[in-house]
Amino acid sequence: MNIGQLLSANYTVNQAVQQLDYAAFARNETTVRAREECRQVTTAGAANSPCADVIAVAAAILRTNLRDVRGLRGGADAIEPLVRSTAWTVLPNGGNCTVHGTPVHSPPGTPLICAEMLPTMVGIVGWGEFRPRIIAADVLDQGL
Repeated sequence: MNIGQLLSANYTVNQAVQQLDYAAFARNETTVRAREECRQVTTAGAANSPCADVIAVAAAILRTNLRDVRGLRGGADAIEPLVRSTAWTVLPNGGNCTVHGTPVHSPPGTPLICAEMLPTMVGIVGWGEFRPRIIAADVLDQGL
């Protein structure tokens, strides 16, 4: 079963992880790769991008992680629209993106992924709304 089949079959990330062929990973026979860099590609618009596989996996993990976020306006119903509107920058050969005004660099040849979202949140006591811009970046495992 390939990554696309796992994601299109509506598996949760835990189910998908349980079905990965770890022996194939160990032999370096299974990969999720971006063919070229993508900048500010939304999850919704990623289907035909050269980074579609990487963004699909990242979006599935984001979707799972958002289930435990308290204060998200709309609760569980807000997760899918937020994931679909998240903008991703995928740099398979390294590079940089900016996180809260600070450049994040990865060495040449070290893949980097950055995500930016603008959720609507409610205050700690339920009053008022605010929209924090959340930007995150991480270096990807070179096996991805």
